[in-house]
Amino acid sequence: MFRLRQPHDCTIILVQRGGYSCEDAMLRSIECSGFKSFDNFNINFKPGLNVIVGPNGSGKTNIILFLQFLSSLRRSPIIEAIGQIGGAGSAFRRAKFTTEDEIDFRIVGSGIYNTFDERKIFSGNYDYSATVSFSKNEGTIIFKKQRLKTFIDKNNDPGLFSLGDLPPTFDVETKVAEDGQVITTIHALNPNMLRYSARNDEEVGRAQIKDASEHLSKTYSMLGYLDRIVDSIDFPGQDLRGARSYNILPYKVREPEDIANSPFIEPDGSGLAATLYALQTEDISIARRYAPIYYSRPSYADAELMRKQIIDSGRLVNDAIVDIRVQPDPFESKLRITVDLDYGENLVRLPFSMVSDGTAKWYALVTAVVTNRRLFAIEEPENFLHPHMQSEIIKLLRNQYSASVYSDEYEVDKFAIITTHSETILNNCKPDELIIVNLENGRTVTHRTENSDDLSKEIKRTGFGLGYYYLAGAVE
Repeated sequence: MFRLRQPHDCTIILVQRGGYSCEDAMLRSIECSGFKSFDNFNINFKPGLNVIVGPNGSGKTNIILFLQFLSSLRRSPIIEAIGQIGGAGSAFRRAKFTTEDEIDFRIVGSGIYNTFDERKIFSGNYDYSATVSFSKNEGTIIFKKQRLKTFIDKNNDPGLFSLGDLPPTFDVETKVAEDGQVITTIHALNPNMLRYSARNDEEVGRAQIKDASEHLSKTYSMLGYLDRIVDSIDFPGQDLRGARSYNILPYKVREPEDIANSPFIEPDGSGLAATLYALQTEDISIARRYAPIYYSRPSYADAELMRKQIIDSGRLVNDAIVDIRVQPDPFESKLRITVDLDYGENLVRLPFSMVSDGTAKWYALVTAVVTNRRLFAIEEPENFLHPHMQSEIIKLLRNQYSASVYSDEYEVDKFAIITTHSETILNNCKPDELIIVNLENGRTVTHRTENSDDLSKEIKRTGFGLGYYYLAGAVE
């Protein structure tokens, strides 16, 4: 469900001539074979917190890597997307004494679709599948097959249908024939979904789709090249484009940063200084009023509130902390963070380079959570963090990624993922938030907790946490 809300989020300002649309979808499920330890692999995500647990080597990190791969597809050619997750040598599944030469996957999601020209919001689903193959003829990695279906519900009642209950508004399939030629089949195309209202001629749209696919479908995902032609293609793409996985390295967080760095937290935790400085100096009214065409620098719609959340979170580490600020160094063109501590008679300004590993990681995690409401994953957040901080990060994640959070003006489903081995982390989780991962016959398998209701009752009765029962083998 979604409801109209007041702007209150980190937004990307994107202005295009001729109007634009706003999409906000949540990835619901993944099916995959041929990727690392995946063989007939499937996983389903729920809104809110999804906690992945399992023994070392079971494939937890492979799930995160596949999400990173999907994110890369939105903006990179397939060979670069494979390279960004370790290269073809590690991406393709090894079976016995051979390596698979194809990766098959399917992703399904749903959310809201908003056309600004019509000033209406609709619910919708998407279904994208592809086969990635090593082409012996071309000596490179290509998309052998792709198919993308989108379902936009013009009735504006998200409770009326699920995927497949309505005919798709867009359904295009590409295949590479034995001679290397691309065969494009357009199963469905609603001309109202073409990029510009002045060009919603179905015949022209079909010709553009076929021409683009002929030249690009081997190298690029449909999510990346068809959005220039069909408006609703951004529907799945937006969900994946912002996907980030964090494995924070405290020494990277503490480093001064160039004043020109982009204001968002990188996977290793760098970018904290640039992000805090943007929150400290942001004027969203100016940014929106005079935004240039195709302006894509992150802009924070409620910077002061976000900054207050970050400062307040610092008091959980040390109750003497009263402020965290960024000072630009004009001589070296660097941004340097300082932390103010109030000890009653003394006010101490501490350079961020002197804070502990746990404090550095805490600030990076909190800032990343507060400023990012897209697909979000944290690997083993317990590293460097005090047990009390581990419980607090779970509370923060659950609060920020509750069943319905808002993006721009609408409430939508979002979710976060963490992988963990920590009993403390698990003690703060709920049984129905767990995704249990195991390696069976060399392949990764996942399942949700089957006895979550019984566990919840037992936890309430005894006072023991979920981590205790997980380590005792009571989680089924």
